Formats: sequence, structure tokens, C-alpha cells
Amino acid sequence: MPAARKHATLAVASLALLAAFALAGSASGIALPGKKDREAPSAPTNVRVTSATPTSVSLAWDSATDNVSVAFYFVYVDAQRARVSGTTYTATNLQCGQSIGVWIVAYDTSLNRSSSATATVSTAACLDMQAPTPPSGFRQAATTETGVVLEWDNSSDDVGVVGYGVYRNQLLVQSTSQPSATLTGLVCGSTFEHQVDAVDAAGNRSARRSAWVQTAACPAPLPPPGDTTLPSQPATLRVSGVALTSVTLAWSPATDNVGVAGYDVYKNGAKMAFVTSTSSTQGGLACGSSNWFGVEALDAAGNRSARVRTQATTSACAPPPSGGWTYCAAENQQCTFAGTKEVRYGANGTFTTPRVFNSTVSCNNATFGDPLRGVLKRCEHRDVGATPPPPSDTSPADQTPPSQPANLAVQSVTTTSVSLAWGASTDNVGVTGYGVYVNGNSVLTASQPGATIPSLTCGTAFTFAVDAFDKANNRSTKAQVTASTAACGDTQAPTSPTNVAASSRTATSIALIWSASTDNRGVTGYGLYRAGTLTGTSSTTTGIFSGLSCNTNYTLAVDAQDAAGNRSGKTTVMVATTACADTTAPSSPTGLAASNVTQSSLALGWNASTDNVSVVSYEVFRNGTKMESTASRSSSQTGLACSTSYFFGVEALDAAGNRSPRVSVNPTTSACP
Repeated sequence: MPAARKHATLAVASLALLAAFALAGSASGIALPGKKDREAPSAPTNVRVTSATPTSVSLAWDSATDNVSVAFYFVYVDAQRARVSGTTYTATNLQCGQSIGVWIVAYDTSLNRSSSATATVSTAACLDMQAPTPPSGFRQAATTETGVVLEWDNSSDDVGVVGYGVYRNQLLVQSTSQPSATLTGLVCGSTFEHQVDAVDAAGNRSARRSAWVQTAACPAPLPPPGDTTLPSQPATLRVSGVALTSVTLAWSPATDNVGVAGYDVYKNGAKMAFVTSTSSTQGGLACGSSNWFGVEALDAAGNRSARVRTQATTSACAPPPSGGWTYCAAENQQCTFAGTKEVRYGANGTFTTPRVFNSTVSCNNATFGDPLRGVLKRCEHRDVGATPPPPSDTSPADQTPPSQPANLAVQSVTTTSVSLAWGASTDNVGVTGYGVYVNGNSVLTASQPGATIPSLTCGTAFTFAVDAFDKANNRSTKAQVTASTAACGDTQAPTSPTNVAASSRTATSIALIWSASTDNRGVTGYGLYRAGTLTGTSSTTTGIFSGLSCNTNYTLAVDAQDAAGNRSGKTTVMVATTACADTTAPSSPTGLAASNVTQSSLALGWNASTDNVSVVSYEVFRNGTKMESTASRSSSQTGLACSTSYFFGVEALDAAGNRSPRVSVNPTTSACP
């Protein structure tokens, strides 16, 4: 029934009721004085809502006044009409979320009626019983050893989603207003199941959906921190072997609270080698020379034991050669003498033709040529014109080679040397010595089994070989072994990370990604810095900074580290967290009015609302029912009934779903024809 007809019907009913009151006289409770009172009461004022539920509205108003007295009030609410004697009334059985017109009329004892006091009121919003849709589209936006950033697609709701719950092992671990969460405190190299649900303002929660996340692989274990305990002193340092130019040392292992990393070996106070075994061969010594040797134990933290010492003497030098020749220098050394001398170069009875030199000459193949390949040679000198040696032995030549050296093995290594050991060869006459070769090149000779090859390149593999020779220079087959020197000391820092950028941002976290650094040995991890302070590490090219404040700029940096502790320069970026959650509603639209009213349509217009962020739309309601959402400040309403009063309302919304209080207007369409 159109509102105008409905109100007309109510008015007729009211007059009929008043007539009944008049006929009833005192039975109706209304006194009819002898002189007719024709003065109407004043209209009630200050009509207001004292409370509202989705199905009821409680009203109050200020009393009307009358020259005699006010007898009662008629209250019209929607299709309800009630007679009340006081200034309050509660209308029930209404529709939720609806704007309703209210008319209140005062009557005196003579049934004079006041003009109407009108108001537009609204019931409370309908109870929201519909849950949001479950979250979907889960994806892992960033990953470290102990945390991940999980993102998903927005859920939808008939009113609006206000947040999400994140669960692990069925327990709520995080609530967030955005479709993302930073999950921390996880175990490296592991997979975890989480569940996520959505919630609306009424507390309706969607079904939970599972999301599986995987942390990055665990980093290599770190060395034990804070070790200050010294290893014990190596015990029973002893000489286990001597040769013309080398000494082999051995000792009992040291002990340490964590572990012994190796031993430093010293000669006459100078460090000569670092070994991880309990023996070392020190070569390059002079025959018949006495030297002091020492050994210290070291642990991984650099603590070193007290030094243990012993004295050792190399084998006695060979007797002076015959024919007036005197030993001067070994191969690759300087031969120095007084005056002018004849000098020859060779070994084992094979020498170059003597040449005359004054004071000094370099004893090497470059000066004399190589008279005996694969053998360590020497220089000998004599006075110019000295008597030549007697003729050589004319006995039958020895043509039987020695046996191959047995059990060739690497005894110890340093960054620049390798010590070899082998079993003695045998020969039909006698073994004179052994030739030692590196990658096929002769480097030295030894008179006894065992030798240390110096001047090698650190961290490099070599092929070592040893043969035996006799006085006739018959040579055995070679025994062979492959070994590497110790790794070089690393002092080179990695390159700085490049292409550092934010891969994911939330209100409380930022995830960075970058291109991998390079290093001469290998990058072991990355440091994460906030405002110059180290806050975390990562073994991957992703880092997560959590526990941040929303809508805040941060100075973040990343550097690279290698196994030796060398760190690259830092690469710095400025990144801001996302905006804080918006909980401020827009202001109500003002100036709501109807224009261009016809029998079936009208236009609504209003002034813009304001918001702390921005207003994104307006929702238009007709008689409590949402009709449209618009970004403009006007709405065209069509399909209306003629001669009918309508209640229109407008609310403003922002991007976070906050909505303003509703403003209303109560226009009437043009009269029916």
C-alpha cells in the first residue's frame, strides 16, 4: 500500500477512535467540559532514539504543552500506531538495517491535536551470519633458514573481511589485517603446515585452508665460540730419521678441550711448516749440520701450546773428491771462492769440462748445461793447472739397476711443501742415492729414503716420483704417488651482493632478495643489517626483516661472508613497510537532498565525505535496502511509485571497508495523475 494511502487510512481510523471517545464520555477517561476547548497542544519536540536493535527502536521526546493539559500521544512508526500517555515508546517487529519515518501527535482532553513531530530513525544493522570465503592462492614470497613470508589471495564477504588468522598445530599464531604473514621461529631445512582462515566484523570465520611452507637449507655449523683453552704441549719430540740434507721429526699427539687442528714446526726459532700429522721432514739442510727444531700444537680458535724442542744433526758430508777437487756448492746455489779457480759441475763421477771463473759462479744448468739429468748436482773447484785425477777404474762397467723404491707415501704436507717417505732399494753393488721428481721434472736427490720437496704452490695437486741409482748411474724404475699441498690462506673478501631489492612487504616485515656474491673460495652466507646493526644471517639470497613498524622507512643492508670470515662491503637500500591498518571511518556525507522529482524517479545529491586515507565509494539505500555503490556524489533513483514517500540513505566507504554513519532524506514522489 502506498505510504500516502496508508497514512490517510490511519488518519480516518484516528477520527473514528476520537468519536468513540466523545460518545463514551467519562467512560473514555476524557472530561467534556461545558465550554468547548478549541486550542490545540503544541507539537512534541526533540524526537530521538534512545536505543535500537535490528528489530526494534526505542523513542523519546519532549512533552507537548496545552492551555488545559495534554491527554495522550499517537505514535506512528512504519505500519504501527500506538496511543501512549507518556513521552517514550518502543516500536517492535521492524526490519533490520531500515530507515523508518516517525510521526508523533499530541492530544488534549478536548481531543484537539497538535501538528506532527516527525523524525527518521533506523534500526540496527542486520546481524551478519555469513562467513567469508576461505583464503586461497597461497604462495611463499620469501624464504630464509628460520622464516618465510606467506601470501594469499583476498577472501570475499557479503559485508567485508576485516582480517585473517594463521594457525600452526591448530593453535592461532598470528592475526593479520592483510593477506600475508611473516612466519618466524621455524627450523631450517624443514616443511611446515599452516592453516589460514578469514574473519569479518561480525566474527564469522571461514573454513581453514592449509598452506605448506619450506624453510631454506641449514647453514654449515659454526666453529665453537669463545675457546681460550690452550692445547697440551706435544710430548716426546724425537728424531726419527736423518739424511745428508734433511731431518725427520716425530712426536706424540697433543690434546685439547675441543680438538687439535695441527702443529707448527720451527727450525732455529723460525717457523718452517704447518702439519696436521705428528711427523715432519725438514729438508734443505747442510750435510753434517746441527739445528734446533721445535713443535707447537694449535686448535681451531688459534690457541697454541708451549713449544717442545730437540736438536738434530744431518748425516756427515761425503769425503772430499780426489784429484784436488773441492766441494763448493749444491745445485742452484752460489759457488764462491778466493781468486781464480777451475770449476766443474755434475755428480756421481759425471761432470762438465772444467771452466775458469773468478771469485764466484752460479752452480746451475744455465751456467754449465745438464751433464746428468734427474740427479741433484754440485759444483767443485780446484786451482788452475792442478794435476788431473788418476785414470778411472777399468773394471767391467756395472749395468744392473737398483730395485724400485718400495712403499712410496706422503708423510706430511704444508702450503708450500710435501714430505715423502719410502722403503730402501737394493742393488748388486750398492745404492748411491735416490732421485725425486715433481710432475716428471727432477728436483732433488737424497742419499737416504725420505725427502721434503719445498717451494711448491699452495692448494695444488702434484705427481711425485722416486727412483734409485747406483754408483754407475744405473737407475731403477720410478715409484709414483699423487698429493696436494695444503690450502692457501684466504684473505680475499667476497664481492658485495648486487641487485638488492624488496621482494615482499607487509606492515611489519620486509623481505629482500639479491644476486649471489662470488669469492675465490666460496661464499658461506650473508649478513642482514638494519640501521647499520647486524640483525640476522642467511645462507640463501633472501633475507627477512621482521618486527618492524608499519608505514616506516628503514635503511637495510646486506653483505657476504666466506669461510675465512672475510666480509664484503655492504649493499644498502631504503625500503618502507606498508601502511598501517586503517580503522578510521569516513565522515558522513552532508547536504543529502532530492531533486528533479517526478512521479517515478528522482535524483539524489550530496557533498563529499572526508577520510584519513581516501573515500572510495558511496552506498545508496532505499527504505533500508542497498540499491547501488557509486564513486560519484549523485544517484538517479527510478522505478518509484507516484505519491509515495521514500526513505533514502547514503554511507561513505574507504578502501579498508570502514563506513560512515548513514544520513537520510525522506522525499515524496509527485502526485499520481
